[in-house]
Amino acid sequence: ALPISGTRADFTSNKCIACQVSNCEDCNTDITKCDLCSSTYFYNSTNQCSLTCPSRTRKNTDTRQCEPCEDSYCLSCDEDRAICTECPSKYFISNDACLSCPTDCLSCTSSTSCLQCDKNYYYDPNQNKCVESCPAGTRTNTISKTCEKCDITNCEDCSTTVTTCNRCSHS
Repeated sequence: ALPISGTRADFTSNKCIACQVSNCEDCNTDITKCDLCSSTYFYNSTNQCSLTCPSRTRKNTDTRQCEPCEDSYCLSCDEDRAICTECPSKYFISNDACLSCPTDCLSCTSSTSCLQCDKNYYYDPNQNKCVESCPAGTRTNTISKTCEKCDITNCEDCSTTVTTCNRCSHS
């Protein structure tokens, strides 16, 4: 006869021994590890049956196990482990994989388009990159963390507002 769910047959003592993993349906190989978690539970790398899978893994409903995403940078993946659905900061999704944002960029939509720069950096749309200080002819907007082009021609410094020139360029 097969052992009761959540137990393992010990043929030496002819007894059923309880699995040591909570929510485990089958621990025939080893009572400290689970071969098959109870329905709706998934076995993870910490030897537990859990309702959720940790970051960088996906639920395999057939084996009831948490499986790693194929892309090591991927925070979560689809039913297909190769399809990434979430990337960490400084990465973006492209062709179902996580790719690097531009240098000093915290959030982006492509390798050339930064949405938010790292702390202590400002986005300069003219250079399409994050800079430590905004170049001449622009104003540092500390709220939006961007470099804004001066509205006045030949203005080198418009640090107060883009429509007020504090210093003209010498050209």
